[in-house]
Amino acid sequence: MSLTAIAMGIYAMECPNYFRRWIFRLLVAFIGITFVFDIIHLIFLHDSREDDEADSDMTKNVRRFAYLFAWLSFLFRPIVIVVFWKDSLDYLKIVKGT
Repeated sequence: MSLTAIAMGIYAMECPNYFRRWIFRLLVAFIGITFVFDIIHLIFLHDSREDDEADSDMTKNVRRFAYLFAWLSFLFRPIVIVVFWKDSLDYLKIVKGT
């Protein structure tokens, strides 16, 4: 879901004539939904010990590396949500350039 939100955000910035203000706000809401989804996954559903035991500790370092960047993305995402929401308030001036 996060990659879909990123791709839609890039598309919205590159081709703003295909988007309207309310669609851009839906994109901001979708980024918020991915944030909630990541909270649920990283805090409640993820169990590193169970994953390590299933793989016999063969991929423990790779998994830890991946989850390090998942947590970094998780911590950075509220800033992205605030910036996109501020952009959606002045959408015509900032994105469309009118």
